[in-house]
Amino acid sequence: MPAGKPPLRLFAILARDPRLFAKFFSGGLLDRGHLSLRQRELVIDRTTALHRSEYEWGVHVAIFGEKVGLTDSQVASLAQGSPDDPCWSDGDRPLLRLCDELHAGSDVSDATWDSLKRLFSDEAVIELLLLAGFYTTVSYLTNALRVRLEPDGVRFPSAIEGPARTQSPAHEAAADGLPSGATASVEQGGVGHRPQIRSLGDLPPACRVHGKLRAGEAAQDEAGDCIGEGR
Repeated sequence: MPAGKPPLRLFAILARDPRLFAKFFSGGLLDRGHLSLRQRELVIDRTTALHRSEYEWGVHVAIFGEKVGLTDSQVASLAQGSPDDPCWSDGDRPLLRLCDELHAGSDVSDATWDSLKRLFSDEAVIELLLLAGFYTTVSYLTNALRVRLEPDGVRFPSAIEGPARTQSPAHEAAADGLPSGATASVEQGGVGHRPQIRSLGDLPPACRVHGKLRAGEAAQDEAGDCIGEGR
């Protein structure tokens, strides 16, 4: 995302509590592991789409979609299609089926497991399960907190909808990363409940990637592509 913009809204929300913030980022899997960048993003995009987390899906498609070679038909299929859609290769389909089965029943069929084992090591399959689980948690956060969509995020195709966006006062505040009792705008500087978070220096250390994270921007680290530290 372009430099000079504030940190991602989800980061600002979590940064209100350094302990929760650090725990969240320590559980991420955006460093180089047993998966390629494309494999990782397919799992993230499909998982967040299944949970109708338009916020997280849109952030990842915007930042990584072109980089991992997602076509328009593949983006649409991730949001509302099927692993059997003709846009997918035989190497992509088992990843999407994994996400679909975990979402539907919190389990993986023998057929899907066997197809994954033909393509991945034991360690990579474990990483896939952890990745889907982590972004299920992220989806819970973004949906339940009604996190406002990022202006540069990709939107779901018009045929589908995210969760209802009606907001109570608590949701309204949380959506901007404010304490539940605060209603003033961050841009107007009217909130006295916590320090304003507008740049790297305002974020807790857990959000920084070797000092390279610029406000609102995906940092490229030698160890891998990441948003914040490990998310």
